[in-house]
Amino acid sequence: MRTKVEGTVTNSDDMMSQALTRALMDDDDSVKDPNELTWGGSGDSTEIEASVLCEMNDWLKKREGASLDQRREFMQETLNRMVASVRYGIIQPEDASRTIHGCAAMLGLQLAEDIPETALIVTGMRKMVKRADMIGSFKEFGEIEDAAVSPNARGFGLVRFKSSKSVQRAIARFRTEEIVVEDVAVMIKVLKSDSPVESRDLPSVVDLSRHHPGDSRRDGMRPLPPPPLPRMAIEDSHQVVNLSTIGYSGDSVGRGSESVRGSDKGSDRGRRRYPDPPRPPSSDAGSAASARSRASSRSQHTSNRSGETGSSTSRTKKTRRSTNH
Repeated sequence: MRTKVEGTVTNSDDMMSQALTRALMDDDDSVKDPNELTWGGSGDSTEIEASVLCEMNDWLKKREGASLDQRREFMQETLNRMVASVRYGIIQPEDASRTIHGCAAMLGLQLAEDIPETALIVTGMRKMVKRADMIGSFKEFGEIEDAAVSPNARGFGLVRFKSSKSVQRAIARFRTEEIVVEDVAVMIKVLKSDSPVESRDLPSVVDLSRHHPGDSRRDGMRPLPPPPLPRMAIEDSHQVVNLSTIGYSGDSVGRGSESVRGSDKGSDRGRRRYPDPPRPPSSDAGSAASARSRASSRSQHTSNRSGETGSSTSRTKKTRRSTNH
């Protein structure tokens, strides 16, 4: 048994040594209890296997997310009892080793050898279901090597076919239709080697040494998106521009800042003001001439107004002198 267990379950040497030492020393009287040695059943090897796997299933339900140490600890307890059953001749070493192999797979321990996918775990049956009832429901999928229902009325069963194709046919039926055992639709699962807990607990690591220095690309990684703009910046970037305040002073398209402060003072209160943009510079010669002409006109107009002002002042002085006389 030791050779077979160590050849199918990885890192089981210490556990097996502890179980053998415990069984050979006979310090624990509980291992001599017939009910413990037969796992609550009649002593049939397949029935013992169904009972052990049922305990595994119940333990996993109660301790979902159990750590690797907790799983190995429960595996040690199961192995201790199984070695005692072998020592007292309740079960053969080959059958015991196969049962321990299935327990390690259900607990997610690392296996040194995969399990042949020829067995189905059946749950959800009536508590008083019989072995013959279960065989009658599964024999249509292929030739059955053996089957058993766990003792103590727990509605748990094990069906082992001679071919893995029979298991595939049963699973295909289960995905599309119900499988009924004694008028009850049951659940089935393949007893197989799942990914071990050791590999599921490890985070995925990216080997960056394979990339050249300065290379920003990484396997399975994408560049981070730019951070979102602050809310105030977004609101400010969506300010609505008042088209009536855009234009040159006095032109026919828009109104300058003076007109906004004048006639539209009440209606534009609280509205964002924009200063009048400067007139674009002109580079042609005609524009320069026009500018000189406007400057000459303004100078002449100023001179005329100065002459009128002087004439008006002299007339006022003459009128005052005549009044005094």
